[in-house]
Formats: sequence, structure tokens, C-alpha cells
Amino acid sequence: MALNPGLPDAAYDDAARQIVATVATQSLIVTNREKYNFIRDGVQVAFRNAKGDRERRRLRVFDFAEPTNNDFLCVRELWVRGDLYRRRADIVGFVNGLPLLFMDLLENFIVFDDSAGEPKKILARNHQFLGVNRAIEAVRDRKGRDGKLGVFWHTQGAGKSYSMVMFTRKVHRKIGGNFTFLVLTDRDDLDTQIYKTFAGCGVVDNDRDPCRAASGEHLGSLLAQHKSHIFSLIQKFNRNVEPNQPYTERDDIIVITDEAHRTQYGTLALNLHNALPNAGYIGFTGTPLFTDDEITRRVFGNYVSTYDFQRAVDDVNERIADKLEEL
Repeated sequence: MALNPGLPDAAYDDAARQIVATVATQSLIVTNREKYNFIRDGVQVAFRNAKGDRERRRLRVFDFAEPTNNDFLCVRELWVRGDLYRRRADIVGFVNGLPLLFMDLLENFIVFDDSAGEPKKILARNHQFLGVNRAIEAVRDRKGRDGKLGVFWHTQGAGKSYSMVMFTRKVHRKIGGNFTFLVLTDRDDLDTQIYKTFAGCGVVDNDRDPCRAASGEHLGSLLAQHKSHIFSLIQKFNRNVEPNQPYTERDDIIVITDEAHRTQYGTLALNLHNALPNAGYIGFTGTPLFTDDEITRRVFGNYVSTYDFQRAVDDVNERIADKLEEL
């Protein structure tokens, strides 16, 4: 009640009912997504106010902006009873009466992806959590960095596209403003793959709100519309752009370049930077930069996060060892 004061008891009862109620015909993943949205975004309730008028309000379950406003409790050796078994957890952390992970992980590092047809729940791994948060700090300090937000090197198969989704969502939720993310690749298949990940996670929908550039002219038009996300091949910057005639002088555009080391050479890269002179630039790559690759560093700065192949192998081996130990 402290997070949503002054409402009738019926409103609180309705919110609690929606959080705990389940539908027998609903799959576990669909129920999980529904409850997660309640926890992250609040619960929509309807009630009669003091004047007797029907009113709708969204009740917060947690205060993400000021975590100390929440109630925290740790319980040791908690027994949990299911339909078949009873299990005892060593320690369970509760926030406002609900068993939860860390607040930042809950709010910003869980996504549900429908791109493969069947929905999947994606929880960030440690390297994604750390890497995205370092990139967030770079965005906060983008002026001090002269727009160079760094190189995000996570080896192939480490969930780079999901890291992009989590990064853009957290910027919008926690930094605010009207940021536009321009996601650039140099191949059609990569552009489609990344777009489908964003669309599958419910971040964009090109059919409802066009965000995929069909041409250089269309790209210029999208950039003028303050879209939240735009997807394009760097080849769409095929029109010569004079430094004194940029597409926009906005400083809240962040260019996310996939396979960053392949796209920062020649006329296309020059047109990009002339078109968006005040943008911030972050490069994502699955392979390390060459020691003498000064051009990529000059555009993006140094590494903001690294997760190399050996660390990925070590993590897999550790998970296998843990499974064997359980058996």
C-alpha cells in the first residue's frame, strides 16, 4: 500500500488476485510472462473512487527507482511444497513479499522471445549483465567520452543480439529521454537476424511502425521521425553527405554497429559520420580487434566489455561439472 497510497481495499485485493491467479489452460511460459509484466510494469486495476466513478489505475509492485522504498526479507531453510515433492531452499530473498532475484536483473535483464515460434524466457548470463551495465555507464558519460561508447566484444554464441536488446531497453527505462538506436550491419542476413530478435522480444514491429530502412532516402526519413529503433545496412549511407548538411544534429542517437571492425572504412563510414555528427557510437563484435586496428578504436574507443572464447569454454565446462556433481 505504501507504493500506491490512498486507494480502496478493493483495488489492492484486485492487484493481489491478478498476481497470484493462474489459468489451467495457459502454458507455464505464458503465465510466467504475464506475471513478469505485472512485476516490472505494474498491475492494471479498476475500482470506484470516493465519488462513485469508475477509475483505472496501474499499481506498482516494486519501486525500481528507489530500491530502499521496498521491503526486503531473507528466509533460511524455507520449505516449498509442490504437487509431487517438497523442497527446502537454503536462503530465499523476498522483495515486497515475493521471492525474487536482484532488482536490476529483474527489471532489465529478462526478455521473452517469440522469434522462433515458441516463446522462450531469456535470463541474462553474468557476462551480459556486466557488459550491458558497463555500456550503460558509457552512455551516461557519452559527452565526456566524445561519443565513443566502446567496443563490446563477446565471442560468437554468447548472446550478442540479446545483449543489444537488453542494452537499448535499459537505456530507455533508466536514462530516459528520446534516444534513437540505429542498428547497423553490413549483410542482409545479419540485419534480418538482429531485427527478428528485437521483434521477437516485442521491442519493435516493422509492420505496425516501420523501422527498417529500405533505401538511403528512407533511412534519412526514419532518422527525422524520432523512432526508438532503426535497422539498416551501412550500405544505405550511399549518398554523399557534406559535413555542413547532416541528416540531423541530434545528440541522443546511438549507433550500434555489429561486427564493428568491418564497417569503419571508406566512403560509407564517412557519410555515416557526416550524417550523424553528434551521435554516440558503440561497436559490437564477436571477434577481437587486431592490435593495430586504430580506425575502429578511433571511432568507438577501447573495449567496454570483453568475453572471449576461452572464458566461454570455461563457463560451459563449469556448468557441465555442476551437472555431473548433481548426478
